[in-house]
Amino acid sequence: RAQVREEMGLTGTTFIYVGRLWWGKGLETLLTAFGIVQRTEPNVSLLFVGDGSSRPSLMDLARRSHLRNVVFAGFRQNGELPRLYAASDVFVFPTLGDPFGLVVDEAMSCALPVISTSADGEIRDRVEQGSNGFIVLPGDARRMAERMLELAANPTLRQALGQVGRSKIA
Repeated sequence: RAQVREEMGLTGTTFIYVGRLWWGKGLETLLTAFGIVQRTEPNVSLLFVGDGSSRPSLMDLARRSHLRNVVFAGFRQNGELPRLYAASDVFVFPTLGDPFGLVVDEAMSCALPVISTSADGEIRDRVEQGSNGFIVLPGDARRMAERMLELAANPTLRQALGQVGRSKIA
């Protein structure tokens, strides 16, 4: 964990998103929420794993918003993902619409708490509010930031939610 975090320049509580970098995934909302989080808790990182047509505009938005500790790791093979999940603390899935985000299951199997929007198909069957993560409305950057701050401030809660998620997915 420490080695991967050092290699990638991750510090503090690390939020991870894995998937296509495309407008329909709600990633602008995630960057806005992360900006809110950084104003309160500066020792946080955001790791994007994936690639897509919105990567240049997301990188530009992060730069224009003066966000620090935002890492765009690019596309990674499936075999590399467990170590990236393990280097992170919270999985965030800000989608504006997905039938089934398999990455939520992957993150839960790695004992990460999940913050997802309600626009992920049957997400309420996998993420139980306050039990193994949180569900917010799509596009609600303020509420997403509140949940991110809650988890950034409480490592015991992160661990408890992650363990429930791991048990649920098993």
